[in-house]
Amino acid sequence: MATFKEFFDAVFKTELYEAQGFMEDWRKQIHETEWEKACTMPLSAELVIAFCEGIQDLFQERVAKVNNPSLFERFIKRGHEFLQEVHAKAAQFGIDLPVEDVDGPISDIEILLAAGVAVIQEKK
Repeated sequence: MATFKEFFDAVFKTELYEAQGFMEDWRKQIHETEWEKACTMPLSAELVIAFCEGIQDLFQERVAKVNNPSLFERFIKRGHEFLQEVHAKAAQFGIDLPVEDVDGPISDIEILLAAGVAVIQEKK
């Protein structure tokens, strides 16, 4: 069975724009002893989900600082593309997860919509 480190390395090598930057930022948040322990752990659905939740937090922080609508849209798009890639890599490693468990909301409005607190209405 693959380790989390093997999975991390495979995701790190993705060719998506800024993927390596996202990975490096996520890695910086993990204490060295926790990282060493995680590297040797067998890959599991729980580890993939925990990783994605951390990545989603990073995206949320980045998106929250954006004031330009086109840049906001581009960040959201890239974030979801990256999480979709993580989902695909997980599947390649034999981790079968619903895409919703990996690619969750990464902006405040997406969180509110997912929680059912907000709805989008078309302009009349």
